[in-house]
Amino acid sequence: MFPSRRGTPMEPDNLRRSWGAIRKSAGLGDMRFHDLRHTCVTLLLNLGVPPQVRPRTRSPLFMRRSS
Repeated sequence: MFPSRRGTPMEPDNLRRSWGAIRKSAGLGDMRFHDLRHTCVTLLLNLGVPPQVRPRTRSPLFMRRSS
């Protein structure tokens, strides 16, 4: 999701350390990193993306619509 400066996957600890600065520069306020998952699901639902195309998760947000 977030590559390192070398283009390799970012280590989770590095993302945790950087999240505050990333959040601030994106204007996300006090949003937690996990909240991005919920935002993504909501956007996919609003766009009408079929359930089989959306990423699999146990989140109740994926169960919101049955069509």
